[in-house]
Amino acid sequence: MDYPEITRAQGHYLYDGDDRAFYDLISGFGTVFLGHCDKAVVEAVHQQMQQYSAIGRLPSEIRRRCFEQINQLLPDSHGLDVIGSTGMESNEYAGKLAAVVSGKQRFIAFENTMHGKSVFTSSLSWQNAPVKCGQNVLLPFPTDETEGVVLTMLADCLESGDFAGCYLEPLRGSCDGAIASLTFREQLVALCKQHGVVSIFDETLTGLYRTGPLFMASELPQFPDILIFAKSIGNGVPASCVASNIAQVHHQRALKGSTFSDNPVACAAILATLEAITERIQPNEISRVEQTFVGFQKRFEQYGCELRGKGLLWVLACRSEAQANHFFDTLISHNYLVSKFGENIRFLPKMNTEASTIESVLSLLLTQAKVG
Repeated sequence: MDYPEITRAQGHYLYDGDDRAFYDLISGFGTVFLGHCDKAVVEAVHQQMQQYSAIGRLPSEIRRRCFEQINQLLPDSHGLDVIGSTGMESNEYAGKLAAVVSGKQRFIAFENTMHGKSVFTSSLSWQNAPVKCGQNVLLPFPTDETEGVVLTMLADCLESGDFAGCYLEPLRGSCDGAIASLTFREQLVALCKQHGVVSIFDETLTGLYRTGPLFMASELPQFPDILIFAKSIGNGVPASCVASNIAQVHHQRALKGSTFSDNPVACAAILATLEAITERIQPNEISRVEQTFVGFQKRFEQYGCELRGKGLLWVLACRSEAQANHFFDTLISHNYLVSKFGENIRFLPKMNTEASTIESVLSLLLTQAKVG
């Protein structure tokens, strides 16, 4: 079954040409955290568009306020460097910045994570990237191999002195939902610091309360050197951020900025989104949704499926692509929309999603698993 053609959206719902309502668990691949057409964000964007939409990165009051607001989210050691349009763009800039600081051009990353689809970022994501970039090294993700073995492999790479930086997507959100443990994340940052290699956490998808805490990096005793976040920060308006502890003298050498970086419309959307999240977020509700997913994990295991994730980001890794296709078709036929890639089905509920809705969706799939 194919996706419907969407004509409008509101809140949790997308509508097709026949005005059939679909409960949206794609959420613009995680960008629409507050819900579609959120009034506060729409009004802020509309007002900014009436003033100016692009001024070529000239100084502006809206940019200043946006940077000030985002910097309040960060530890004192870090500051916002640039607002880009996509996570891919931000990952590209992080790599350039690490290369400038270190004088090196090789990077370490982990298999089947997602840092973007450019030549450089795809080479940090998949062994079968269509174009190889430099001599980057992809290590097994720490759930695909014994964690201690992966840390030893990482230490061996770092000791060579050949690398500028190490990228980690802490939750493999565009694959199987696997999570790098807190211990692994702590050790990665510590090892990078020990060897003078830039640690880069890609929280394009996980940042800004998507997994519960502000960032998964917030759970660490020591912040990574560079933090990339977050799809949800503009509530559907293209925006991504790079924050770092790297001195500003290096940034222009790293070719900071592009046509739409620090864009006034994006800044307006970010300010409205952050204010709305601050006013409306209910950690207990996010926890209830998470516990609903957790409660179904063992029930799916008996049918060869793995349900993995955290907070409001979960992936059902099915036993086969045929089973995933069957689940996908079932959900659409019951007016639920999810992301599907290969054997995986991803759920990206919005900030105010009710646990009862998630229970209904998972119960429906569990019924199909029994008959399939």
